Amino acid sequence: KRKVGDYATAAAAVVLTMLLTAINYQLSLGYAVTFLVASFGVVGTLHTFRNLATLTLRAGRAEPVFAGQLAEFTLIARNETRLDRFALSLNAPGMAQPEYFDAAAAAEHFIAIALPARQRGWMPLPRLTLASTFPIGLWRAWARWHPALRVLVYPQPETPAAPLPARVAASGE
Repeated sequence: KRKVGDYATAAAAVVLTMLLTAINYQLSLGYAVTFLVASFGVVGTLHTFRNLATLTLRAGRAEPVFAGQLAEFTLIARNETRLDRFALSLNAPGMAQPEYFDAAAAAEHFIAIALPARQRGWMPLPRLTLASTFPIGLWRAWARWHPALRVLVYPQPETPAAPLPARVAASGE
């Protein structure tokens, strides 16, 4: 699986190769294209950072579950700005895949995260990573968050259930 940093390294190598080629062959159009591609990379860093800036996360609710089931945590992403936020991902250790969502301008978005509840007792929500690679995918901006949210995990019920004790009826009842 490739990481975002691999793409950024490859893009930097391509831009450097383009620059060396433009210098070697004295191509004015080569300079223009090279600096245009490089400026896309620089502007991409600013837009990737802006996609996460001032986004607010709040802890929601979590309903009790039985051991062995999936515990569902509800989180709230609030975007108070006039800008839409695209391609956001929320990930936690134990999740099969990240939860992807978009946050509309001046709105709240509810995010549900399902994690396996392996043992009974209080299960805290692990540290979350909110990330974005929007708009061009060369850069990755992220923020870590450890909310104070937990869920109660009940013991797994016995299946089939144990039979009820036999009732002895007294005479006359």
